[in-house]
Amino acid sequence: MTELSIDEINIGIEKCYENSSELIDDGNYLFKDKRYSRAYSIFQLATEESAKIKVLIRLALDKLSGKLLTEDDKKLYNKIFTNHVAKNRYAVSTDLEYFKLSQRINLPIARDIKTIVNEINNPKQLDIFKQNGFYVSISHNKFKKPSEIIDKHKCSELKDVVTYRFKFIELTMKYFFTHTDFMVEKWKQTLPNKA
Repeated sequence: MTELSIDEINIGIEKCYENSSELIDDGNYLFKDKRYSRAYSIFQLATEESAKIKVLIRLALDKLSGKLLTEDDKKLYNKIFTNHVAKNRYAVSTDLEYFKLSQRINLPIARDIKTIVNEINNPKQLDIFKQNGFYVSISHNKFKKPSEIIDKHKCSELKDVVTYRFKFIELTMKYFFTHTDFMVEKWKQTLPNKA
């Protein structure tokens, strides 16, 4: 993955964006049809897909700034891009970024910090809930259908989170494409391992 050209990374960003948007549309369709457990899982897939946009932007910034990528960096990029739990953690990190920004410039706070930190520290739980939206599971020695685990309220909460996460990532992506040089210069200032 780290061997990709900047042009190919940009194509990947656009494709992840389009796919995320389509998944959100699919989730909204299922939500309107009151199929909340399936909608929940699709919304979770959408948030994982949109997290890949951030991963690709970060990779592009590393490459454009001349960062020397270590073997650990390469493994980390591959893991975040392909591993569901890693993508969940990366997606929730968007909430932390938004939380910090909202405090700095007095925006409404979308989620409380305790929930965000809990999800960053326990991203596997998000993946389990995603699976519960598709499959019968066992809870307290009882079989449960997805609709018995994920209700309208739980799905609606995720729907709202996914919507603002996607908008925040969309703004980041648009800024990256329109102000690449500025972002690269700022990125260079953060790198401990400069080329």
